[in-house]
Amino acid sequence: MMHSTTGREAVMQRLSKIRTLEDGWLGAGSVAPDADLLDWIERHADAVASSSHVISLIPVGDGALALQWKTSACEYTAELRPDNQMYLYVDNTQTDEFDEKTTGLDAASLEAFIVTGVLA
Repeated sequence: MMHSTTGREAVMQRLSKIRTLEDGWLGAGSVAPDADLLDWIERHADAVASSSHVISLIPVGDGALALQWKTSACEYTAELRPDNQMYLYVDNTQTDEFDEKTTGLDAASLEAFIVTGVLA
């Protein structure tokens, strides 16, 4: 997805579906995605839509939201947490190398990770 209306619209449609989840959606004890976190992602939908790769937005049972995509060599995850933290993961499936970084929730850092796949 590039910086396009279509990419942004796809992100917004997925967020709309995720917003319908309620506590218990994934079983006992699961928590609906955090509304403030979803609002943050909505405000920064262009950053999410900035990749040439298809990014999946996946709710996590503890209120977080994971963004996942892959290339021929790597699988990427950006887990956005309700406590305003981002956990960034790169799993190189060819070399079995795994790298991770924890940082504050920041649109510029998220967009850089989505576009480059590099943990800066």
